[in-house]
Amino acid sequence: MNKRNLEMLAARLQKLGFDADIQYRLSAHCCFAPSEFTISHTMKAGGDECEFFVQCMRGEQGMYDAMSFTAVLRKLPEIPVELSALNEAMSTIDWTALYACRNTMQVVTVEQDTFTAAALLEDVAKVDTEGLLRFRYWGGTPLEALVPGLHALKTTHEISQRFYLITEDPISFMDAFRFLQSNWMARKVNMDKRSLLQKRDRNADKAGSAAGKLLAKRVRPNKKPGGYKE
Repeated sequence: MNKRNLEMLAARLQKLGFDADIQYRLSAHCCFAPSEFTISHTMKAGGDECEFFVQCMRGEQGMYDAMSFTAVLRKLPEIPVELSALNEAMSTIDWTALYACRNTMQVVTVEQDTFTAAALLEDVAKVDTEGLLRFRYWGGTPLEALVPGLHALKTTHEISQRFYLITEDPISFMDAFRFLQSNWMARKVNMDKRSLLQKRDRNADKAGSAAGKLLAKRVRPNKKPGGYKE
């Protein structure tokens, strides 16, 4: 394990947006001498969460370098009013810590928390058939595999992009975050525009159908003298 290589890679990753302790994380990866590995970072702003997955590879001379990173922007889904009470109850539980208790004790009142969580999830499953609540709190964690309709929710509430680190001054995590937020707004505008056009077309079809019926009602067959139809 080349110490100078780790120092240079750590400095490069800090420019992206990693914390100062990144060198220790790199050491933990590199000590096993993998041919490649992925190291992650998370940023939050308001209701938005962005995860960054940096791909590091070992070159022919045994030196590691960061080749690219994938940024995943996750938007919190809007929760319907009728689920607000369950949403508040879900927010009181540290789901990640509770899930980790399968392997190690991390919650002091684990028995109380597990029974509370189990009862809550039974209530959630009855009404949250689309998985909105579970995706809101489990998205981006090991628990997300348990979210019903996960693929559809990811399509609706996530956007991602890969960035290649081919220059000495690559795009930073913050710049990538802003880029994805801009793309998200553009996608939302296009979706809203498409929805309005579809609504307009449906209204036009209804109006055309109503006009046709009215015209048919007004047109009456001609009659000959004596009351006989032609």
